[in-house]
Formats: sequence, C-alpha cells, structure tokens
Amino acid sequence: MENKGIVSVIIPAYNAEKKIEAAVQSVLQQTYPFLECIVVDDGSQDKTGMLLDEMAKKEKRLQVCHKENGGVSQARNCGLSMAQGEYIAFLDSDDWMEPDMLEALLQAMYNGNAQLAVCGYTIHQNGKETAYSMDQLAVFEGDGTSAVIGKAEGEDAGKSPSAVFEELVVQYYMNAVWNKLYRKELIDFTFEPDISLGEDFRFNLYYMEHVTQMALRKGTLYHYVRDDSGHSLTSQMPEDRLYVVRENFGRAIALYEKWGGSDGKKLRDSCARQCLAVLAGLSRMEGSSWKKRRQIIQECFSDAFLWRCLKEYRPDEAVLKLLLFALRRRPAGLINLFHAFLCVGLRKSRDTGKEKERANQ
Repeated sequence: MENKGIVSVIIPAYNAEKKIEAAVQSVLQQTYPFLECIVVDDGSQDKTGMLLDEMAKKEKRLQVCHKENGGVSQARNCGLSMAQGEYIAFLDSDDWMEPDMLEALLQAMYNGNAQLAVCGYTIHQNGKETAYSMDQLAVFEGDGTSAVIGKAEGEDAGKSPSAVFEELVVQYYMNAVWNKLYRKELIDFTFEPDISLGEDFRFNLYYMEHVTQMALRKGTLYHYVRDDSGHSLTSQMPEDRLYVVRENFGRAIALYEKWGGSDGKKLRDSCARQCLAVLAGLSRMEGSSWKKRRQIIQECFSDAFLWRCLKEYRPDEAVLKLLLFALRRRPAGLINLFHAFLCVGLRKSRDTGKEKERANQ
C-alpha cells in the first residue's frame, strides 16, 4: 500500500477502562497502516492509564500521555501538540472506527485534492443502531464512493457548495470532529477549553476557514456510542450556552456566504431550534436562580441575530408554535411562564416521539 503520509489519531480518555482497549485496537487494526495512535489519559481514576501503558509496551505506534484532568478540549489539544503526522483524526474512547475508515477518508481527500474529508456514522443507543449517511447530499461519481465539493466550482453535481455546507451543518455532520480527516498544517488554532458544549462545531468552523475543497465519503465508517447515563457533558446546560450558539451560527452564516450562499434560512432555523433547546435546558441549571434564567431568556430579545432566527422559525410541532407565539410578544410577565411551558411542552413532544417510535417497531 502506498504511504500517503502519517495519520495521527487522537483519543482523549477519562475513566474509560471498559472500552479503551477496543477503541485503540480499532485504530491499530486499520487497513491503512501508516499511523500513530495518541491517547491522552485525562486524569483517569480507574485502570485506564495502566491498561494503556501495557498496550504501549507491545505497540510502537501507540503513544500515551498522562495529565491532570482538564476536560476533553485540553486533552485533544495535548494530543495535537504531540502529533507528528501530516493528517489528524479523532476518536472518542468509547467509540470505534470501521477497519477501512482512515484509508477511505485519505483516499477521498487525496483524489479530490481536498483539505477535509467527511464520512457518515452510526449511533448506538439503548441497544439500537441508527445510521447517518451523506448519500443524498451530493452525486457520488467515479467509483461511486466519494464526492468533492469545491468553493470555487459553482454548481457541483446539481447542488451548490454553499447548499452542501448548509446541509452538513443542519444535519449535524459538522457538530463532531470524529467523522473527519484533517490536514495538520491547516490547524493553526486549538480547541477552546472554556466552552463545554459546541466545542467540536467551533473547531470545525475555524478549520473551514482554510478549506476550498472538501470530500464527502459515502456510507457510515464511524461508530458513536451515545451516553445514556444522564451524567454526560452534553446533558448539562452551562450558562454560556446561548452565547456559544450565537457565536457558532454567526460563524456558520459567514462561511455559508463565503461559499456563495445568499439565503441561509436553514441555518437560522437550526440556530432557533438550538436556542429553544437552551431555554428548555434552563431547568437543569443547578443552583441557578429564576433571575438568572430570566436574564438568559432576555438575551434572546436583545440579540438581533438570535431574535431574527426565532421570529422566522416555523416549527411543525403545535407546542412549539404556541410557545414561540408567546415568546415573540415579549411581555416581561410571560418570560417565566414561557420557560415553564417550554420545559413541559418539549418533554411532552419528546415523549410523543418515543411513543411513535415504539408504535412503528
């Protein structure tokens, strides 16, 4: 097999003793052998560090770094500083890669002279598997496995580059770093440790500033295990979440326009949905007063971009239509009432969705 350059795969690990070996082996057993696997033990309190050290004695391509606990962003930044490869990939410690993932992404990037390669993935949750593939986002030419989207190419197989980028964002393909292959030379920034939600999306938006062509790989090559414990980072709601949503989608809109887009309605609707999710999540902000929650809700009123997104959004759910009707009128007395209804309404909406899923089984 031709050596197209070393791929550095970075795995942040914290108390991952049950799954870290399988994650590492999914990297070491890749069909593309020219790689290094960097695992950052982020202050684990279990046997994660010991297991990694034992594995590293038997595999020269495995490097292990032990550090004090600082969170996933700091761990990834540590891995980036250690990486010697020309390409960068990420893997979470309880997930795994298909054996040909790196080879497929590298080949797609290489053939299309692209700076970024993206693939679909499978979510594993509650014993169920749900596949998310980009097969409908573009026409996959040549051998039918990859498509190249170029910012300077205008129409590409019937869909403009800006439209493809917009779909990648609203369908959540840009929300993670683990389904992508990056060129290390273009990573002149780091993950932001100060934000605990949306950091992957922010990283990808920074990287997209350097991208003129991206390759989409057909099929699902990554396996993501969703945490159902209720204690995962993504189940929490930090007070700066609304600010992060606003900043991320502001950057996404700017990139969309740079790629030739002129509308961006789908991006604004996605922003509105995330704003509503933030408002619903206020009930999970431990130790936060009603005054603080009200202040966060009022930020939606004072920010012109967020307010435009909410005013334009037309949800299908009757509950959200009613809640947005109340929100758009903005009387101060309705703010706390809106919050209460929002939490209850979204909970009912989720329960209804689960009932429909069970009925269809």
